[in-house]
Amino acid sequence: MKKICKILCYALVFSSLLLTSWSVVSLDDTTSPEWKDQGQNKTLIRSGENITLYAQGKDNVALDHAYLATNETGEWRIFSEFQDWTYCKQLVINHTLVETDLVNFPVLIMHTSPDFTLHAQPDGDDFIFVDATTTIRYNHEIEYYTSETGELVAWINIPLLSSQKDTVFYMYYGNPSCGNQENVEGTWNSNFLMVHHMTGASSTELDDSTSDHWDVTSSGGNPVYNQDGKVGKCVDFDGLDDYFKTADFRLPIDSSYTGSAWVYVDGSPDERLYAFEGDSDFSISLLVWSNNRTFKNYLHTSTGGAICYSSTTVDLIHPQWYYIATRANATGNRLDLFVNGVSEANTVISGTINPETEGLNIGTYRDNDYNWMDGKIDEIRISNIAQSDAWLKTEYTMMRSPSDFLTVKNTSPMKMQENSQWQWSNFSWQNPEIIQGTVGWRIYYVDTRGNTIATDIKSFTVVETNSPPVCPGSPFGSNTGVVGGEYVYTVNPVTDREGDDIAFLFDWGDGNQSGWTDFVSSGSGMSKSYIWKTTGSFGIKVKAKDCYGLESDWSLILAVAIAPSPSQVLRIDIPSSVREASSFQLIIITASGTPVEGAKVEVFNKIYYSMSGGRINLSAPSVEQNTEYTIVASIQGYISATTMITVLNDENVVQQGWIYGKISDELGGSISDAKICVFATGIGSTQKCVFTDLLGRYNLLVPVGTYTVEVTKQGYGTSTKHSVTAVEHEAVGVNVVLKSVENTSGLTKEEIIDYAIQYGIKEGIIGGEITLTKLQPSTVTVYDTSINIEIPLITETGVFRFTVAGPNATNGTVIAIRIDNPEDVLNKTVMDLQEIVVTYDGKPIEMATSSGDIFRPLSPEDQPMWAGLLTDKLYILVSVPSFSEHKITIHAEKIIPVIGGVVAILLYCSVSILGGILFFSPMLAHIIRRRRIIRKKK
Repeated sequence: MKKICKILCYALVFSSLLLTSWSVVSLDDTTSPEWKDQGQNKTLIRSGENITLYAQGKDNVALDHAYLATNETGEWRIFSEFQDWTYCKQLVINHTLVETDLVNFPVLIMHTSPDFTLHAQPDGDDFIFVDATTTIRYNHEIEYYTSETGELVAWINIPLLSSQKDTVFYMYYGNPSCGNQENVEGTWNSNFLMVHHMTGASSTELDDSTSDHWDVTSSGGNPVYNQDGKVGKCVDFDGLDDYFKTADFRLPIDSSYTGSAWVYVDGSPDERLYAFEGDSDFSISLLVWSNNRTFKNYLHTSTGGAICYSSTTVDLIHPQWYYIATRANATGNRLDLFVNGVSEANTVISGTINPETEGLNIGTYRDNDYNWMDGKIDEIRISNIAQSDAWLKTEYTMMRSPSDFLTVKNTSPMKMQENSQWQWSNFSWQNPEIIQGTVGWRIYYVDTRGNTIATDIKSFTVVETNSPPVCPGSPFGSNTGVVGGEYVYTVNPVTDREGDDIAFLFDWGDGNQSGWTDFVSSGSGMSKSYIWKTTGSFGIKVKAKDCYGLESDWSLILAVAIAPSPSQVLRIDIPSSVREASSFQLIIITASGTPVEGAKVEVFNKIYYSMSGGRINLSAPSVEQNTEYTIVASIQGYISATTMITVLNDENVVQQGWIYGKISDELGGSISDAKICVFATGIGSTQKCVFTDLLGRYNLLVPVGTYTVEVTKQGYGTSTKHSVTAVEHEAVGVNVVLKSVENTSGLTKEEIIDYAIQYGIKEGIIGGEITLTKLQPSTVTVYDTSINIEIPLITETGVFRFTVAGPNATNGTVIAIRIDNPEDVLNKTVMDLQEIVVTYDGKPIEMATSSGDIFRPLSPEDQPMWAGLLTDKLYILVSVPSFSEHKITIHAEKIIPVIGGVVAILLYCSVSILGGILFFSPMLAHIIRRRRIIRKKK
């Protein structure tokens, strides 16, 4: 009867075609289609990459479809065994939703397509499912299909479901002459004892899908069939007397099992609602106890007739679907209760699990006289093993959201417009299984009469190799530093030729590397910090690699000079001269002033070791005339110190005193290597000269008298102190402040800016630094941990905003900003600083006129100000006098028109030290010169 219906259906369609468009066409059309313009967008691809393959086709009457054929056994079918199936779709399982690799797992497809209505058989007999190589057919069962809407619900047994990579397979249809292709029993392997999809128009259609055929044998009440279920259709129970019974269902004694069902509770009656229960004193049972919102499972054991059960209280929502499962492990003596794929409760099984000998009740408990289900039941399945947690979790995930678990994609063949015009057919090919090799391909065009033509065979090459990222530019950051200091170095954005994500590796030049960073998108840069533990000159370099592991060459080297930390440099505190045979004391300290115990000291041809406090008590030898001795102090891990001491012969002793002090700059910073010379008044000749140490300190032993003290330092003005009197056995302090000299010869503006910023950071004047490279900040560095800097998404053209917040007690600080590509941030061309407006809490603030306005220690009485410098970038510094929360905005006020419609976008923005201040303020200029001179010395 089914075949007769098919024949009549096809005859009706065929006659309809004759009466319409085909009435003017000869039925004996044997002309093949034509093709032209065959091509591909690439000839060489990397493994796993997409390639587009295309051509145009045309028929004298009408094309029907086109399909791609390749000579590889990959994702695309070769159209050999399944030549009679004209249409197919690609099915992809999301491996991230598979808990672990699973064997013989029935996968659900729920998909509606009008294409099924047009091309599949009305009863779905021609649906088949094959693996990615199109050589292995999978067993499947169609639970529900209607040709009116093209809605398909089917189960496919996947031999190995991977949790490591997506499982790809194909669904074919469009064979009008084949018989039913299902293998229902093969879809559910021998571990399944019973599978009821609850789909059917009566109890006689609620058949068991497994080979055991434990079908419904009796029923009661008036359940409502073919209701919308969790999966396809289901049965709705009224809570009064509806139930089903499968009398033949059996479970052996002491048998492990897993039973599950989807339940949808309509109301909240004060009673138990059973999904199913065994008829032999509940040897298997799964229910909802809705009055206290509890799911429960039971089993009966041989130990004194005791009932073992587990239960869990949940926030039971009415109405809502729940996936509940009971699992008895006879070997592990454990009963688990699962809710929505998670084991929520368990108990220990005592004794032997009783067998089930009288069947299974669905929708009620064992006696069929009360405890009726009030709601819907779908997808009941029972297996004879204790299924794993991963199996149950994957079942729940799959049935909860089938479209997320399995994606249906249209693929070859491609349906064409049924006309006589030229039409493009574009196919996207990808097969990550092919690592390297040549793949041949061609496109077939088929007309509505079945005539076929194939294009030429073309090919492309899959290569395993990959282009490396572009070699990075030299990293940038401080060229100088000290041992123990932490310094940040940045590499500018790097692109990958294929657009792959990239990672960076920094080599610090001392035998250590940073290790590969996390991957970032192509076109990104990276910053890393490092602390050197030894002194010396080091070359920093960086390279990039893509996500496939291919590395670029090393960048050019950035040279960095690392000086010893003051805490690593020894200093000898000692009088410049002593009288013969007299006792005196020397002290070994670090350049930062910390006493050093255990230092080895060589003096007067003897060896001493410093005691607590770094002290050594000495006695000067007897000498025939004034004699100079060398003193050397050393200890492992420190830079040795050497000085001279003069032992005076008693006959040559004159009355002496000391002149000492500290040399500093205008900001209170120590000046090392400053030269201090004393001149005796009236004599006009130099009596003695010394140089300051790293902390700017000096000490001179001079004969009693009056002196002129002269202090000089390259890059600073000379300071002279007159009428300084040295008194016998006393010390007079002379502290000198040197002022910088305006002389920036040899330094670029960028060098001056960078040094000034680094100085501000070191001295604690700059509390935070912002560097912008794109529309979002590349880095935000906070040096004062009591404050916080936040930069919102930039949404206004010509405006950059940020917020600075901190406790009310926080002292003022300076925020430094540098925007490397301001044209992207402000989208305007800035010709001078007058076109920049900085607002502070919504009010414009003044641009500073001297460096002192920005760099001096701030107090709550000070007003906020900003400073800037425009070179090939824009730097801006903003002072924040006091804290709570402040909103700061940098706004490009003017747009500079460009003749010819070409707008030059060259806006440069930075932090708060800068601008004309660096060039018009001696205070800032001397900072730069001082650091430059120190660098040259090092």
